[in-house]
Amino acid sequence: MVKHLFGTKMLDIFRLIMKQEKRSRISI
Repeated sequence: MVKHLFGTKMLDIFRLIMKQEKRSRISI
């Protein structure tokens, strides 16, 4: 259970990073 929770959190963080990267690319 703990490992699964950690994995989901990592995926959420990864998605946030990807969204920010796309925004930065558009702004530039």
